[in-house]
Amino acid sequence: MTTYLDYYKTILKKVSFDRHLFHKEYRKAISDLNTQEIEDLNKWVQSTGFHNILADQIDSQLGHDNKIRSFPCHDKAVMID
Repeated sequence: MTTYLDYYKTILKKVSFDRHLFHKEYRKAISDLNTQEIEDLNKWVQSTGFHNILADQIDSQLGHDNKIRSFPCHDKAVMID
């Protein structure tokens, strides 16, 4: 059985070529998943290196040159290395 978490991982892999689309799909995922699944998704995003896509997208929206060291997750930010 495929879970929503697995579904969103597949979608994020497929759209990783486009930062805007990746960010959009990530935001959809965190709105649909429960807290544990969000934590698991964030760990997966970090382990795959996709967190750079999120940091770059957020950074460009804010107009900063500095890399953001966290990414949004509902009402909290998850720190990344």
